[in-house]
Amino acid sequence: MNFRQVLALSLSLLFAGGAIGLSSALAGSQLAGQGVPIATQDGVQTQPTDVSRSGAFHGFDRQHGVVWINDYVYWLHPSFKVIGNATKLGLLSAIRRGETIEFVAVPDPKDPRRTLLMEIRRE
Repeated sequence: MNFRQVLALSLSLLFAGGAIGLSSALAGSQLAGQGVPIATQDGVQTQPTDVSRSGAFHGFDRQHGVVWINDYVYWLHPSFKVIGNATKLGLLSAIRRGETIEFVAVPDPKDPRRTLLMEIRRE
């Protein structure tokens, strides 16, 4: 084997190993439920319906109707609600930055690129 053949073989093995590692990493992130969009055959990205997750609250903008959780943007559903407990208020403005919350998100039926936030439960 000459140098070019060895180099080509090494690069192809390196690329194949990287692609396998990348696909397993992507599969792991989808199983973790971190809001990773799932691409369908027609190229439209969707998410599973009624997904319940937990994560760190980063902030909200009531004027635009958006909330940031785990560095993802979620739009507020018209029937959005915050559920508190005995020690925490059920208000969006009462949630502190970095607080761990549970939330339910659903895909927007009008725009599959957006995810709507149905409710937040304060832990």
